[in-house]
Order: sequence, then structure tokens, then C-alpha cells
Amino acid sequence: MKRRSLLQAGAVLGASALWPVWIARAFDPQAACGPEERLDELFDAYRSARRYARPLLVLVIPEAEERRYERGALFGAVLNHGDDETLAALSRATLVCATMTELRRLVPNVGEAEPLLARVDTARRPARTQSFDYQPGPAQDFWQARSEGRYEQFDRGESTRVDNDIRAVGALIRSSLADDTQAETAPLRFEAHGLARALQSGEKVEYRAVLRAAADLTQLAAIGGPADRMMVIHGLAEAMRESLREPVPGSRWAHSGGCGTRVEGAPLVAIGCGMGHVPEKSRRFLYFFAKLPYE
Repeated sequence: MKRRSLLQAGAVLGASALWPVWIARAFDPQAACGPEERLDELFDAYRSARRYARPLLVLVIPEAEERRYERGALFGAVLNHGDDETLAALSRATLVCATMTELRRLVPNVGEAEPLLARVDTARRPARTQSFDYQPGPAQDFWQARSEGRYEQFDRGESTRVDNDIRAVGALIRSSLADDTQAETAPLRFEAHGLARALQSGEKVEYRAVLRAAADLTQLAAIGGPADRMMVIHGLAEAMRESLREPVPGSRWAHSGGCGTRVEGAPLVAIGCGMGHVPEKSRRFLYFFAKLPYE
């Protein structure tokens, strides 16, 4: 959706024209996420991260379109099936998806490489950036098992590969967000002590409130006992999982089981089943293309 469409929708609802661009999807669920939309959402995410003294964590979209599905499936597996420690770490950052070309429009000094992740420290001007990379290992001999009809062995091999990727990228995410010095400059406090007590007692807490206080809650968890820390970390992770029901800015959520692709929020179009295979934990993935799969 273009800026003009968003402004028209905001006028109809009496809302501010300064709303983040991703809200436009609520008004036009078929809108593709092309370069113009991604750039808008990248700058929106940066402004939001800076306002709340949070780092901006960029999930890097490959420039080569033939690599985008594989990268989106990798991110989808981690975001949907990562452990509590990984999701709790993500709760302290502002997430966005962008290509490195788009990121250079925001941070010209980001460099020429194409990593998996890029962290932007929004409290600094010019912003300090760090890159974090991971290369999935080559396919193992379980593909031979599939060609020979040993499907159970093939499924176990695929599942193991995806689990290994989830663990490795989860560790990379935690490393990228381990230096949380921006939290010390946070201008607002959101009753973190009360939220921490609620999480420690297992109460249901509105996830947006938890995410706003994520940096403070992480600090409180660090000085608490092991059981209290575990409950707070789990509460942060659950809040992050709740937020990930919505699209990550710069992308769309999509599903594929090997018989076509369905983008969340777009009309369901029947696609004939093929011979593709998608591991279970990779079936909900980040869709990085400007057009819907049936356009």
C-alpha cells in the first residue's frame, strides 16, 4: 500500500497520518510488500526503536530473489519454534526485514556484506551497526534416503537439520542482542516491578505492556532467583510469540506444505499439489517477494 492509501484510510478513521505503514495492511490485506513499502517500514521501525531506546534488529533479505524463500523459511523456523531465551532476547529489540541496499538508505556505513542479521544501535548518531552471519550446512545424505524410498529416515534427517538451524540462529540472535546498553537510556518506565510480579505468579498480562517493558523486565530477571527468572523469561517469550502473529515489518507471513504458497491475509487460491516437501517447522515462513505467489 502506498502512502496516499494509508493517509486516506487514516482520514476515514480520524487517525493520525503518522501511524506506522504496517498498519495499512489492516485496510488492504492484499497489499504486496515491495521495495517502496519495505523502505517506509524500515524508517518507521527505526523511529520506533529510537523513541523507545531499543536496538533495531534487521532480518536481512537476500538481494537475489532465488535465495529469498530459503532465507524466509530459516527465519520462520526460528521465530515460530525458537526457545524462550531466544524469543525473550528478541522482545528487547525492534524487528524489521530489509535488503542491505534498503538498509544503506538508513545507515550508509553498514558495509557491503550481506549477513543474516544486522543490529543498528539507534541511540548513536551516526548509528553504530554490527553484522552477524550464519551459513546453513550442506544437505546431508538423508536426501539419498528419500530417493530410495526411506521416508522416515529422510523426515528425521530434515527435522534434525531444521532443529540445528534453529539452535544456531537462536544463539546468533542472543549474541547480537547481548549488549543491551541502550536500555540504560530508556526514557520511560512501565511499572516493570508489577509486571514482573504478575509474570512470576503466572498471571496473564497484555503482551504489548510486556514488550514495552522488556528491557526493564530482563534486568529484573537477572537479579532474581532461578525460578523467578525462568517465569519472567517465559513471559517475555510468550509476549513476543503473541506479537509475531502479525507480520514482521518488511515482510508477510506465508505457509507452504509443498503444494503451493498461501500468504496470510490474502485471498486463498487453490493451487494444484506438486511434489514439493517442506519440513514441518519451516511451513510458516517470512514472504519477501513484492508480488503474491499467484500474481
